[in-house]
Amino acid sequence: MTIQSSVISNWKPTSEHVDQTIDDGVTTSSSHILMAVGPARYKELATGGKSDNILASIGNSITGGGQRKPIIGLGVMGSAVVTYNTPTKIVHEIGSTLQYHVPTVASGSISLSRIFLNGSSLMKALYGQKLDEAADLPPSDSPGYNELWLNMASSLFRKPIGIMLWFKNNKGENVGAFYYENCSCQGLSFSLYAAGGAFSEGTQIIFDKNRAVKVHKR
Repeated sequence: MTIQSSVISNWKPTSEHVDQTIDDGVTTSSSHILMAVGPARYKELATGGKSDNILASIGNSITGGGQRKPIIGLGVMGSAVVTYNTPTKIVHEIGSTLQYHVPTVASGSISLSRIFLNGSSLMKALYGQKLDEAADLPPSDSPGYNELWLNMASSLFRKPIGIMLWFKNNKGENVGAFYYENCSCQGLSFSLYAAGGAFSEGTQIIFDKNRAVKVHKR
């Protein structure tokens, strides 16, 4: 949303909001954000001929769009923290007290936490599209069996995946979508508490590209 420049000269703190484009009662909360996992690169999704339309991508993937890889929704997610950094090198010079700021390569990470109920564990949920590959691995290299995948030494987890975040507001309008490419899991942690009544899992993920995906407002 854009704040118009006229707000500065016509500022009315007791009668108007600063950003007058925000509709009362329209919000975007975590309950209106879909997280899904797919192939390492967005271009590998089925697109229905619309390379920048994530709605077409999901629709074609769920219905088995050709040889493209599926995108699968992640449920029971407790938290997701996305961090995207662009380290900046500070350069000084002899002869002045000023400094130059030189941006370097951007890098990002995602921290996920999830409660294990009676479905797939966190790593199986993240790598669910690779079930056939997991089945072909020898027992010594298996990520796990049934619903519990905890063997991070498995070669399956050396392969990158992609993670999507799709934002809506409480009116059902699309706010935006991003596809995090080439995601690699750096580890897995899980917690067991006698009084907690739940089995919680967490993982730290790094990615190399944050791709903004075009979505229609409706």
